[in-house]
Amino acid sequence: MIAWSLLKNSNPSSLDEIFNQPIWNNRFICVDNKSVFSRKLFSARLRKVGDLCEFICTKPHITESLLNVLDLFYLKCLHHSLPPGWKKDMSSNVTQAANKTTLFNIFAQEELSSKKIYNLLISKISKPPTAKKKLENQYASETSNLDWETICMLPFKCALDTKSREFQYKILNQILPLNTFLFKIGKTESPFCAFCLCNKECMSHFFFQCTVIQNFWS
Repeated sequence: MIAWSLLKNSNPSSLDEIFNQPIWNNRFICVDNKSVFSRKLFSARLRKVGDLCEFICTKPHITESLLNVLDLFYLKCLHHSLPPGWKKDMSSNVTQAANKTTLFNIFAQEELSSKKIYNLLISKISKPPTAKKKLENQYASETSNLDWETICMLPFKCALDTKSREFQYKILNQILPLNTFLFKIGKTESPFCAFCLCNKECMSHFFFQCTVIQNFWS
């Protein structure tokens, strides 16, 4: 294997030779000082350095549909492991990817950090809270949508102490223990508002619709 590697992987002197260099088991392309091989990427027709450039620059959307986040990160490692001289020659001759932002473009064009990788992995499995849909049904309209980025930042901008932020978090997620909920679990004798005693004590009534609360806000 070593003799074959030395025979097969001579240092290329032209751009065509660089593109035709095999990626796998190549002594010039090492991760953690070891040559590499991935059966999945090999099966995806990633065989040569030219294929790697094609994956990154000319077919990012196809690449993203075939591979997962960890595979894309591995491609980034392969690209980073190419000898500097190769990358310098390739950068002036390879067509750059489209400007459209995709998951793969983030990997191909930006410097990676553990935070970015974490956010990308979480974005694949995270789901919006159920309270988000409830609030949109109550307060959003066809002409105006709720600005969730601003809404979620309100606890941090309006309060400094942990208890106040916790209180606002419960409001945003519709988990404040009001009488409607407490009555369902048998913790109170009535679901009606503790102030006006006229309507059920839900979130919107407790903060806006109750006549006693309206006097407070005015």
